Amino acid sequence: MEDNKNYHFLIVTEDTEKIKKYSLTREKIRIYGTIALVILLSLIVTAGFFMHNYLKVAQNIKPTQKKYVITKNQNLKLRQENEKLYNKLRMAQLNFISWEKNVNRKLRNINSKIGHISRLYNIDKPIGGIEDEKKVNDELILKMLENNEIDVLKNINGNINKQLGSLNWILIKEQRYIIKRFIYNRGLKFSVPVKKPRITSYYGKRWDPFNGYYLFHRGVDYGGSHGTPVFASENGRVLWAGNVNQYGNIVIINHSAHVSTRYAHLSSISVKSNQRINKGDLIGFIGSSGRATASHLHFEVRINGEVIDPLNIL
Repeated sequence: MEDNKNYHFLIVTEDTEKIKKYSLTREKIRIYGTIALVILLSLIVTAGFFMHNYLKVAQNIKPTQKKYVITKNQNLKLRQENEKLYNKLRMAQLNFISWEKNVNRKLRNINSKIGHISRLYNIDKPIGGIEDEKKVNDELILKMLENNEIDVLKNINGNINKQLGSLNWILIKEQRYIIKRFIYNRGLKFSVPVKKPRITSYYGKRWDPFNGYYLFHRGVDYGGSHGTPVFASENGRVLWAGNVNQYGNIVIINHSAHVSTRYAHLSSISVKSNQRINKGDLIGFIGSSGRATASHLHFEVRINGEVIDPLNIL
């Protein structure tokens, strides 16, 4: 009879007069209580089992974690050292590239001068020559990195500069000899082709206003107003008197089998081809014909068809 005794649970809310009623027998309460106790004990046992395994695993993995931290620190240190070595190698390579570009530029300049001298001599190939050394020795780079001897580049560069300087001096002397041989020894004495000369552009590299970059200027420009007289620099024979593309109106005079002069951008010409000319004869007038931005005389001197700086013989 006791197990069938009912227990009542009443739920009363504040905002309503309704009362909810739940009835349970003692037997049901005992069953539900037993189930709840079993579930609770199961959860406690399960939690204890997992906690025991977690502590065991944590204890076993502790040495591994310690090794991981040590390895991580070692890797970080190695990475930093590798970055330093990489930066050092990169700086060495940049130094080599800069050095190589500088040396190649000087070699090209020397080769250009050798070709210039050979053309002045009117021969096909340069006398002698320079081997174009462009290869970078990787073993040498590594050796210098290991020994911290990157400053050896300065010594190498210094020695090359001395050799290039010596060769440059020889080529300059050689050009002077050619000028003496083909001009002075032949009795040629050139004079400035205009009165009251005013140089506006020299022989050599200059900024080109048409293209917007540097080009080689093959002569000397004399400024002057339109119609200023132009005179022959030396005795000779007119090879050409007429219009030639970029030169505009031009007079070319042969002074010997090897030497000629050119007078370009003329407004008008007063001589004819094959005409015999004496030094100081009127040959034309300053203008801006051809490729020119203003009135001026472009004056060239050539030996065997190769240009030289006119100021070297005037």
